[in-house]
Amino acid sequence: MTKSVCPIPELGPEAYARWRNSVLGSITERRELELILELLGDVTGQRVLDVGCEDGTLAVELSQRGAALKPVAPVAMAGESDVCT
Repeated sequence: MTKSVCPIPELGPEAYARWRNSVLGSITERRELELILELLGDVTGQRVLDVGCEDGTLAVELSQRGAALKPVAPVAMAGESDVCT
């Protein structure tokens, strides 16, 4: 018996951007950011490594709240860049 395989759709930056621009995606992203910031609490003076920073939304928010951070994009893990732009 042959097992059928369902291909995984392309999940690159374009797909992620489309998701974030959808109504459900924008609601989910906003709530996720709120929850992360709530769980982290006061980050003033804390060193933060943001791995997979995507568009930098969390990195910017943490920086504005006083964190010293190093945002690293997945591309950096492949050796192409070391910081989100």
